[in-house]
Amino acid sequence: MQAVLAHPDIKEQFASFPDLLPSDAFKGVRKQAMNRFLSEGLPATRDEEWKYTDLSGIAELRYTSGRAAELTELNRSQITASLFDEQEYHRLVFVNGFFSGELSSPAALPGGVIVSDIASVAEKHPALLEKYFYSSPNSLHALNTALTAGGMFLSVPDGVSVSKPIQALFFNTSPDATAIFPKNIILAGNKSRVHIVQQYASTEKNISFTNAVTDVSLGKNAEMLLYKTEALSPASFLTDSCIVMQQHGSRFSSLVFTMGGQLVRNNLGITLEGEQCETAMHGLYLVPGTGHTDNHTFVDHASPSCHSNELYKGIIGGKGTAVFNGKIMVRKDAQKTSAFQSNKNILLSDEGTVNSKPQLEIFADDVKCSHGATIGQLDEEELFYLRARGIGEDAAREMLLNAFASSVVDTIQIASFREYMAGRLQEYLPFLRK
Repeated sequence: MQAVLAHPDIKEQFASFPDLLPSDAFKGVRKQAMNRFLSEGLPATRDEEWKYTDLSGIAELRYTSGRAAELTELNRSQITASLFDEQEYHRLVFVNGFFSGELSSPAALPGGVIVSDIASVAEKHPALLEKYFYSSPNSLHALNTALTAGGMFLSVPDGVSVSKPIQALFFNTSPDATAIFPKNIILAGNKSRVHIVQQYASTEKNISFTNAVTDVSLGKNAEMLLYKTEALSPASFLTDSCIVMQQHGSRFSSLVFTMGGQLVRNNLGITLEGEQCETAMHGLYLVPGTGHTDNHTFVDHASPSCHSNELYKGIIGGKGTAVFNGKIMVRKDAQKTSAFQSNKNILLSDEGTVNSKPQLEIFADDVKCSHGATIGQLDEEELFYLRARGIGEDAAREMLLNAFASSVVDTIQIASFREYMAGRLQEYLPFLRK
């Protein structure tokens, strides 16, 4: 079944997408979500939160809904090249929006842990999803709820530690323009521990619109790492929203590494509901000459004695554009808060653009908070120093860029994934000069 996603009647055309996750338990929520999207449509630049990111390009192509892929030898090899060692990781793989049992291997999990495709959970255990399957807080989230065909469901019981990281790979191979809506729900019980790597990737010539949503809930004293990579084709669009709720004493660490894509928008919202929570947020975006990457973050310090630390760095090549909008709110009762935020950018040409807007809203008086942003080019003195020692110009520039980016990569706590990301960084840096 095909649907057209075409300007100016995008809202009406979305309504003809098929119901790919039919279930009586969710029909009402899905209908409500679609009605909200039909009422509000895609966010527009007149909205302050979307001032520098124009989604109208999404509506200029004809899209079909995602469909299960027939794995050819070619796309099978492309997908498996992105998979980590199954001896070191539990793996879930989604191809063109659909779960692939053939490529997944979530075996040998601790007792009580559920790692599954959300469509299977919706069919077999709908009560597990009802609390988290909702349409707010915005129209993109609502669109995801209305049209999702699958995604990762992860539930870790109280007191359980998952020793191996979990890899969730979302790979788009379709040669046709495709719209895909992954929904991920991650539940970490009290005193649990889990590490997760989410990856959004595509073939080089893929044309797709991926609208992903991840809802995360951390129980008391839970610990979670959530690392995300986005390596998309130059013709791909990605909007990704992650909503995190932390209870007393929980520790959450995130990293978003963006490489390529025509347009990428990341929304990360974290609420520190309980006292003594810790949050670390890291981002690295490498924007090629025709790309656009936008990172919006929001940390809500709703309780006392919590700590958050945020560092996002960007390297922008050619005519690339980047946006960073980071907001920290410290509520009246959130005394003894410490919150720090930094955004640093390097422009590789005079034609690149960065719009950076760090923000603090503080309603408490016993706090330690700071924020800052820098936008500049490579240090000519440092470049001259390396050139004077016989290092070629291109090699010298890459050394300085690698040093700039490594402070983010070095925060990765999974050793094998840190090595993987360091290698990807080395591979991608030369493309930024094109």
